[in-house]
Amino acid sequence: MGAAGGNQTRISETPPHIAAHKVPGDSALVRYALPISLFLAVFAWAIPALPSADMWWHLRVGEYILQTHSVPQTDPFSYTVAGKPWIAQEWLAEVLIYLAFKLGGTGSLLLCFGVMSALAFGLVHLRSRGASFAARALALGPGVWTAAPTFSSRPQVFSLLLTAVVLYLLQRFRDERRGRLLIPLLPIMALWVNLHGAYILGPVLIGLAVVGELADYALGQREWRGTQRQVRNLLITLGGCLAMVPLNPNGAKMYLYPFDTLRLTVLQANIMEWRSPDFHLSIFFPFALLLFGTVAALVLSKQRPVPSEVILFCVFAYGGLRAMRNVSIFALVSVPLLAKYAALPAVHWREHARWSPRRIFALIVLGMTVPTVALSVRYDLSRQPGLEWLRFPKDAVAYIQQNNLPGPIFNSYDNGGYLMWKLYPQYRIYIDGRTDLYGEEFIQNFLAVYRGQVNPQPELDRYRVQTVIIEPGSALARELTVMPQWKRVFGDDRALVFTRATAESQP
Repeated sequence: MGAAGGNQTRISETPPHIAAHKVPGDSALVRYALPISLFLAVFAWAIPALPSADMWWHLRVGEYILQTHSVPQTDPFSYTVAGKPWIAQEWLAEVLIYLAFKLGGTGSLLLCFGVMSALAFGLVHLRSRGASFAARALALGPGVWTAAPTFSSRPQVFSLLLTAVVLYLLQRFRDERRGRLLIPLLPIMALWVNLHGAYILGPVLIGLAVVGELADYALGQREWRGTQRQVRNLLITLGGCLAMVPLNPNGAKMYLYPFDTLRLTVLQANIMEWRSPDFHLSIFFPFALLLFGTVAALVLSKQRPVPSEVILFCVFAYGGLRAMRNVSIFALVSVPLLAKYAALPAVHWREHARWSPRRIFALIVLGMTVPTVALSVRYDLSRQPGLEWLRFPKDAVAYIQQNNLPGPIFNSYDNGGYLMWKLYPQYRIYIDGRTDLYGEEFIQNFLAVYRGQVNPQPELDRYRVQTVIIEPGSALARELTVMPQWKRVFGDDRALVFTRATAESQP
């Protein structure tokens, strides 16, 4: 053991590929100038352009929880399903969203979501450490571009970040073979189950790690003794994570919640993020580029990918092809593979001089990135009020409030959350983005009315609707315009408002 053991490199020591990038005399600023620049660029890209339609009802729920000091178990916000049992499974995310909003309005909230998305891809960058910096940076570009459509102000971004954390910990566990790296997964799961319904990804990723370990052993990549220990640790962690699921206000109901949501066929049929990507649309070009680019890198590389990597890639490639909302998770999985197997050469600089080309280049890049990102963020925040006015029926809502129009109000799906935020508790809504609450039959009935597939009057009479706020281009708006029972009282490019005509005003 003596001499031979003393020459062995321990896992805790700095890996050779990282040590090679450290130059004696370099300050921390110089060493990290390029990674910091990369992070800032991703952050600027990841800031949502405008609030999502669902952000508003998440704000309202967060405020409600803080005001009542309780998580609602039944629906208090609509009149159509009022009192119906409701699993508010994103309650903690909604509280955090509301607190961020209170700090500085929509701008501070969007900045927080930008930071979370950037941190997720920062962890992706760390998982790519075996590749050269050039390969990591170039692979990160299509990855961020692919995920860009899902950069939004919704609890889904919490799942993006936590998925990146779990992938990072599992990769370190696989590389370093240390069981204690799995311990943080337990509190992460306890947190995740209170933040977003995609917490199911945690156990799925651990299960895939078990399959990957066994596949690596079966194809001669690992020895059985080490594989047995790894699988045992992963299975214990998986059991512990599943035990964390009931640690939320809804208890054991959360075991079934993700599957109940996935069974809603109305999601796949009518909501774009649940549909398979349409590659005729330009927003899916980056996904195709990343998908085929990674496949090409895996096939053409002289270094063969291990089975566990191929399994993880294939599962999440299928997920991305099945639903748009999974594309960002696919990016987290594929970027390190693209960086690793693209095999771009490292750039070697001469480091003898005090002001070497590498140091000068790093500082120039950082010096250009910081002010550029600052100006970009300032511009994005300055135009938020205008974008909000263009996207949501702000003036129509103001008209309803100023004229104290009678309720109940019939509204569209997309504007339900905004109306909940602006009008509750004076008015309650007909529908909003909580699809799991309203259920398949109700949503299908709403869509038939909204799309003009049925006579809307029976539905409006059923709920005694007195006011309708609807998009100008909708089929329902065209029908109400010619119906004598309804009178248009307000209209702009974003919304039309109708009230039920009185008997005296009807022709």
